[in-house]
Amino acid sequence: MEEHRAKVKAYIKVTSWQYAWMLEYNGHRLYGEGEGSTHSVNRKLTAIEALADMLGHMNRGAVIDLEINEMNVANYINSGWLGKWKQNDWKTVGGVGVKYAETWKTVRFEPHALRAKYVRGLEIPA
Repeated sequence: MEEHRAKVKAYIKVTSWQYAWMLEYNGHRLYGEGEGSTHSVNRKLTAIEALADMLGHMNRGAVIDLEINEMNVANYINSGWLGKWKQNDWKTVGGVGVKYAETWKTVRFEPHALRAKYVRGLEIPA
């Protein structure tokens, strides 16, 4: 069903506890920014919060090509771990609770198809 969904280009840039994102679709752009909840230098947690914020602005399912400057989050998205963790009640294969599970639960992945690419030194287009 991917062929019937809108194709969206997305960007998330994380700097310590702050983030910025952009969605690009059909010549239109939507920008957002925010601060992570911990105000620490935890880039991974801030990136998850940015993803939740960005996807919360999307009303319809889309095929999203995301560029992000947080390698771990890109890897989790592409490896399929998120779906496996959700099926396993937010526990790892070893039965240990997933780190930041409460924050991951706030990310509204459905009904989207999301692909992520890690980009070191990412800059969001103006």
